Amino acid sequence: MMKIYLLLISVWGYNGTQWEYTGNQYVMKEYFTFEECQKLINEDNWKRHENNLFYTMQLDCVLEDSY
Repeated sequence: MMKIYLLLISVWGYNGTQWEYTGNQYVMKEYFTFEECQKLINEDNWKRHENNLFYTMQLDCVLEDSY
């Protein structure tokens, strides 16, 4: 049985000491193999525009049944 992965984008905030998950996330409504998802989240495919040093977004591949 093939495992199904989802692309997850989460927002993180820096509290001056460490990065903390803010509770906000987006999940793409498309299924991927692990390899497909890893290719999508590769940093070479994205151009970041981060003007606020206290917030960032993180891309991850998560198993559908763990979400």
